Parts: sequence; C-alpha cells; structure tokens
Amino acid sequence: MAAKTKQQTEERRVFSLLEVCNSIHKTIAARYGSAFWLRAEMHKLNYYPPSGHCFPELCQKTDDRIVAEMRATLWSADYRRITARFEQTTGEPLQEGTELLMQVMIQYEPKYGLSLHILDIDPVFTLGNLQRQRMACVARLKKEKLWTAQQALDFPLLPKRVAIISAVSSKGYSDFMRVLESQAGHYVFHTKLFTALLQGDASVHSILQALQHIEQHKDDYDIVVIIRGGGGEVGLSGFDRYELAAAVARFPLPVLTGIGHSTNLTVTEEVAYYNGITPTQVGEYLLESFATFERALEVMTQNIVYSAENILRRHWHFLERVGEAGRHALRVCRQESRQLETVGKALPALAARKFRWERQQLTQWEKWLRAVSPEKILKRGFAYVYSGDRIVKDAADLRAGDPVRIRFRQGEAEAEVTRTRKVTKTP
Repeated sequence: MAAKTKQQTEERRVFSLLEVCNSIHKTIAARYGSAFWLRAEMHKLNYYPPSGHCFPELCQKTDDRIVAEMRATLWSADYRRITARFEQTTGEPLQEGTELLMQVMIQYEPKYGLSLHILDIDPVFTLGNLQRQRMACVARLKKEKLWTAQQALDFPLLPKRVAIISAVSSKGYSDFMRVLESQAGHYVFHTKLFTALLQGDASVHSILQALQHIEQHKDDYDIVVIIRGGGGEVGLSGFDRYELAAAVARFPLPVLTGIGHSTNLTVTEEVAYYNGITPTQVGEYLLESFATFERALEVMTQNIVYSAENILRRHWHFLERVGEAGRHALRVCRQESRQLETVGKALPALAARKFRWERQQLTQWEKWLRAVSPEKILKRGFAYVYSGDRIVKDAADLRAGDPVRIRFRQGEAEAEVTRTRKVTKTP
C-alpha cells in the first residue's frame, strides 16, 4: 500500500503559483496580443494625484445592476493626453458614471492579476451619448408639460429675498454678490447661501438637496439663484440630467441661473425662469427689476403731481370766480342795503300818506253805500216787489194771476197781477 502511494506521488505533477500565472500570461498574450475597442461605464476613476496614474473600475450594468466588472490602468501620460482631448470635445472631464468607448489591451501580470490597459478613449462616442441623453430629457420634460412651467410663475415686483445655491468659494458667487452690493445704499437685498457642488456627477444630488431645503422654507424667499462660475464649459453634464431639470421646472419659486458659459445651454438653464450667461448678468437682471420699478414709481409720482397741480389750478380758478362773485354780491348787498335804508327812512311818510288816502277812499265808499242802501231807497218812496223770495226786476217775469208781495218803507202788501204791460223808456 505504501509503495502504491509513493508511485502515485511520483506520477502527479505539481505546479507552482508562478508557473500557473506565467502560463496564463503567455496564453493571454498570445490570444489577446492586439488592442480592441470596448464599451463600458467608468464606475470609479481612482485617480492618484502623486503619480498621476488612474486605476479605473469598469463595469457593465443591466437595469442599474452591475453584471460585469474589471479593473483597468490608465498611465499618467495617457491620462493627460486623453483627458485634455476629452474635455475639449465634450466639455466634460473624465468622470465616474460615464459610458465610454475605450481602446484597450488585456494585460495579465502574475503579481497584479488581470486588468485592462486603457490606450485611448473616443470622446465623440461620449458626446453623442450626452446629446442623446439631453434630447431624451428635453422630450420627457415637454411631454410632462414641465418645459415652460417656470415661465408661468409670477415674478415678484421687488425680488428682495434671494436664496442662492453656489459654492462659498466660487468666483461666480463673489461676482454676483459684488453686483448686488454695488447698490447697497440704494436697493436692499436679503440673501442666504445654500452651499452645493456645482460641477461633476455629484452636483445633481447636491443641488437637489439645496432645493429641498429652500422649498421647506419657501415663504421666506422670493426667488432662487443657482450660481456657478470659473469652471468654463467643464462639468456641466449634470445640468442636463432629468432629475435636476425637472426639480427646477417644478419649483414653486422663480429659479434664475448663472452657470457661467456662453455656448449651448443646458436643459436646467432652458427650463429656468431666467438664465444669465454669467453670474454678473443675473445680478444685473435683479438690479434692473428694481430700477424698472423705481422708474415706474417716478412716472406715477410725476403723474400724481401733475394731476394734483391741474386739480389745484382748476379749483383756484373756481375760487377766483367765486371770490369775484362774492365781491360782486357784497357790492350789490351794500347797494341794496343803502336803498333799503333810504326806503326805510321814507317808509313812515309813505305809509302815512297811503293810510290817509285809503281812509279817504273808505269814507267815500261809506257815503256811497249809505246812499244806495235799501233803507234810503224805500225812504224816497220806492218799493220792492217780490215774487216768492225773489225781487222782481222786470215785469216780463210776471204773469197775470201771479201773487206778489210789495215791501214799503214801513210794512208790506200782498197783491195779484191782473195784467202786465211793457213801458216805453223816456228818451
């Protein structure tokens, strides 16, 4: 039995780890000796500043789940060359979370294991991906009716309370504040800074957090300003992300952006209420809103003064006419007063003469009435003839046989009409 075990041991070949690694190295070198193009996402860049080398972690995802992963190397010289061309073409630095088209070679080192050596990166592929993502973001925002949502908001008459999203050390932030402070003695702004990252993939989450904090106290602010400056065109892809653009479009306060670049606008800038090319321009926009209100106020003040002067002028003319009428009335009153005074002095004599004249008239009437009184008439021998209770004035009013009553000065007599005749008047 012992002899058999010894024989088996002599027949079995044992390899060292180095021998196995060298064998794998030779096999891979023979099989993958040339470079090829690979599409993968840069999960982590792993840049080391002291050496300038990068040791990226590449992956492939399906439904946001990593299904394949491999380490890579990007030496400092290649990194400087590749990243310079990449930024120039795409406006973005090499950053984590970006899908890339890379020229690579498979390497296997016994000490370091299997990895991919990155020789080059095609920035045009990444640019096309970014553009496709941007177009998809715009289409989604328009479909959800968010594209012009900010424009439907009412801009405050005087946007004094300003919430600022920026980095405290940002040159754009200092430029913006310098513009506002240039009119500190004339216009008053109340600002509060909400610090956030404004560059790179992490900027989306950072800005969203700042917007959430502001929305929790939205009644304390009139507008929101997103300020970024000094970074040129680099690191703007986050502003094309749907999550950030939709949050800005839905925000209940007007959002103004000053991202600090002058070429193609990002989606976030396009959905904002107002976009300034620079932070300085945003500050000037706010100052102009105050200046516009001030000019309108001056015009209204002038209109009020002009209207008041016209009203006073019309009333002054009216008062002058009233005064002249009053002076004329006073003159008339004085004249009438003098006339009344004259009349008052003459009135007793006039009244006495009138009284004497009326008394004379009454005396004459009294004499006449006494002369024509029935008593005087009867006394002179005349008589009254009555037919019933009516005095007979004409014989034609009587008929033969009518009873009559005759009244004398003293006493009455009753008679009957035997006949009547017409008496001819003596000429």
